[in-house]
Amino acid sequence: MKLRCRCIWLSISRLLTTLLCWALVPAAPGQAQAAPAMEPLQLLRTAYTPREGAPMPVIRMAQGREGLLWMSSAQGLFSFDGLRFERFVPNGGPQLPADMPLSLLVDADGALWLGFRFGGVYRVREGRVTAYTEGLPARSVGQLALGPRGELWAGTTAGLYRLQGQRWQPVVAANGAALPSLEGGMVVDSQGSLWLLSRERLYRGDARGGPLVLQQEGRSSTGLLLDAQGRAWWSDKDRLWLLDGSGRSMPQGRPASWPVALERAQIVGMDRQGHAWAAGPQGLLRMRSEDLLRHLDDPQHPVPAQRLPLNAEEVSVGVSLLDDREGNVWLSTYHRLEKLQARRLQPLERQGRALADVALATDGQGRLWLSSMTDGLLRWEDGQLRQYRPHVSPESGSLLDTPEGMVWLSSAGGWRHGPNGLQALPPLPLPPGALLKPQALARHDGELWASLVAQGLYRLHGEQWRAGAGVEGLPEEPALSLFEDPRDATLWLGYVEHGAWSLQQGRLRHWSAEQGLDVGRVLVFAPGARGLWVGGSEGVAWFDGQRFHRLGSLSGEALRGVSGLVETPEGELWLHGASGVIRVSAAEVGRLRADPRHAPVLEVFNADDGLVGRASALRPLRTAARTADGRLWFSTELGLFWLDPNHLVRNPQAPQTLIRALHSEGRALDLSHPQAQTGASALQVDYTAAGLTQPGRLKFWFRLVGQDRGWQAAGTRRQAFYTNLAPGPYRFEVFAENEDGVRGPVAQLKLLMPAAWWQTPAFRLALVLLVLALLWGLYRLRLRYMSRLLRLGLEARMLERGRIARDLHDHLLQGVQALVLRLHVIACDLHPEDKTRHRLEGLVNEAETLAGQTRDHVSGLRLQSTDLGQLFNALQVLGQGLATSIAVQFQAQLQGHRGELSPTAADEVYGVAREALSNAFRHARPQCVWLTLGQEETGGWLSVRDDGV
Repeated sequence: MKLRCRCIWLSISRLLTTLLCWALVPAAPGQAQAAPAMEPLQLLRTAYTPREGAPMPVIRMAQGREGLLWMSSAQGLFSFDGLRFERFVPNGGPQLPADMPLSLLVDADGALWLGFRFGGVYRVREGRVTAYTEGLPARSVGQLALGPRGELWAGTTAGLYRLQGQRWQPVVAANGAALPSLEGGMVVDSQGSLWLLSRERLYRGDARGGPLVLQQEGRSSTGLLLDAQGRAWWSDKDRLWLLDGSGRSMPQGRPASWPVALERAQIVGMDRQGHAWAAGPQGLLRMRSEDLLRHLDDPQHPVPAQRLPLNAEEVSVGVSLLDDREGNVWLSTYHRLEKLQARRLQPLERQGRALADVALATDGQGRLWLSSMTDGLLRWEDGQLRQYRPHVSPESGSLLDTPEGMVWLSSAGGWRHGPNGLQALPPLPLPPGALLKPQALARHDGELWASLVAQGLYRLHGEQWRAGAGVEGLPEEPALSLFEDPRDATLWLGYVEHGAWSLQQGRLRHWSAEQGLDVGRVLVFAPGARGLWVGGSEGVAWFDGQRFHRLGSLSGEALRGVSGLVETPEGELWLHGASGVIRVSAAEVGRLRADPRHAPVLEVFNADDGLVGRASALRPLRTAARTADGRLWFSTELGLFWLDPNHLVRNPQAPQTLIRALHSEGRALDLSHPQAQTGASALQVDYTAAGLTQPGRLKFWFRLVGQDRGWQAAGTRRQAFYTNLAPGPYRFEVFAENEDGVRGPVAQLKLLMPAAWWQTPAFRLALVLLVLALLWGLYRLRLRYMSRLLRLGLEARMLERGRIARDLHDHLLQGVQALVLRLHVIACDLHPEDKTRHRLEGLVNEAETLAGQTRDHVSGLRLQSTDLGQLFNALQVLGQGLATSIAVQFQAQLQGHRGELSPTAADEVYGVAREALSNAFRHARPQCVWLTLGQEETGGWLSVRDDGV
């Protein structure tokens, strides 16, 4: 078993030895022609090593239905979402063996199937592991294949097996012979044929079941492959066969037209785009499968190849290759995993060197002109770079298209390329010892304007340069940028500290932050369909003819250091600045012009898209241009790059969001039964999405149904946190959007936050009832307290009234009575016919009457009780009197038992009833008035009602 475990690395060593031997063998005489130079393969390369968490070495790779990249290694099974490698841990139940998976595939249901080094096949589905070992020997399972109806085949070092139900059944050849070790490969093509390699024999059978027929033997094979159409290919050390039953194969050796020596390269995979990949001494090679097919029929048909440099170590072990659904190619070597992805920005090189820090300009025919520090003056035409004047200079110089031709001004002088070719311009009259450092060029009023570093402005009039602008009011410092608007012949000059100046028909005007031009150093001007664009060190602005409007951003990208501006005929705006290349869609540009305060959404292209270096912020300043073929060109400090906005590489794959983990109060929850511990109120959700192309640009939105009112924008964050959650059921939902705005489906997870006993409805109801009972008890206590206070107050009042009554009776009434008696004695002493006696007797009678009434009132002040019937009679008399006076009916009724009232209470009830009866009779205009007086043990009541208005 130990020898079998090393079979993979021994085969890799043999491959390296073979490649080195082929590299030392001279070519045959008939093949001595030099192969055509291969084009470089312009792909972005991203390497993942153990430092980034990659489980090296990766043995097999497969992409799951959810988009994750699954890989097997000596460390076990891992998944990769584009940012993080994560070891697979089952959600309970059986575990995977502590062994190396040698084979890996994904079935139609999205389940993973793994074959292990020491035997056994296991299925992983929704985080659960199921073992399929019955009938399978404890031998290495190096190959797994699926038939068209889901039939599972396992190639082991002990032969071929097929899964039937839960048990593996051995499969023999058509002649009944047992199959030896299956280490070379096994595939099922689109026709349902099963192809497998056993030692030096090639077999073919029906993947749905049937005999295996020997097709070829005696050849040392290097592997079986499937192309994008599901066709099977078989390669050996000097041939490549198409296994379609025709028997076609590559001829032995190499035709002279081939740029790749097949006998010195091993085809390691075929991708969905129809490319074949081969690893050889020259590196990693990519060819079109259709070219290979045509070469089978016509050996003289060339097979162009593109080359990606790889060292000998990478070539020797770079035999595991996978292309994902987003179009990326993954190459595993012994030390690293590498991602190869298409570039949105393609570099332009000359003789294998980058064109760094070049000046750009386009002529009237839409051709691109370049000025390079190392290559001089160049022009891009028909896919080729043509050099017009070699020149090596510390400065790239400046370029300007004029009606007379392209003008190039460099540190060595100036030239103009016109119908008669390249002609020199008159030398500039610089001071002795001054260096010629062009900053900017423009043409105005038939003159060529040049801004020179440390020298200022110069104008070429005819064949003579003149110093200065010839206009008073311009700053003395050199202009940073120059541009003439062809629509109105306005010359624009941009400065470091003085904003911008415009010169039109001799009229000079200054523009600064007061007029909306708040962009810092003015680096570039560019025409637009309905205005002028200005780029600066601190932002971008557009001119509507009256004032400038600063460009904002909703995406938070800083529009700094913009030295390149292009508005396309389709209305898109492209910027080139410190943060990279920025696209503003035509719709956003339209909204911006309709509302200058609108902050447009920006799309940024940077190093993740193939851009290397930053845009120049000093010299040269025009770092963006558009050619007649629609390409956009961008110059950086490290290279020249282009893209076609009409054919941008886009990612149409919707990202599938996965909920990876759930934590509550520091404890991990089972995703199959997500229920937090009793009384928990905090929640953490870990989620991710497979974004293998641009994982850092995936954006997420989530919400917790039952808590959130709407979607929460999480940006690139892959965690959600909640605190102070109430008990109850919730549903967590999350979805992702890829770098091109394609949104994926919503992933959801139902969970439960159980309530503690103090959080249950019964407890809350009991608590509410307890609080109500407590409030009722407090109310009763308060009522008793207030009743006691009222009773004590009434008793005090009655005592005070009794004291006052005694005082009145003992003093005032007794004194009045004595006074009456004395007056009566005086009256008796007078003659009976005396008028004075009659008056005194009248006064005595009145005094006695008043004393009697006073005595009655004083008696009422004493602590005596009043019968309810007496009060009712008094009210009845009062009501009858009022009713008689206005001819209205009056009815009175006494209810309850006839108890006694305190005099004070009786007086208050009488006063209230009198006021109510008076209002009813006088103001309601009734036909009848009813009075009801009643008393019970708990209290009494008085009711006065009428049928009036």
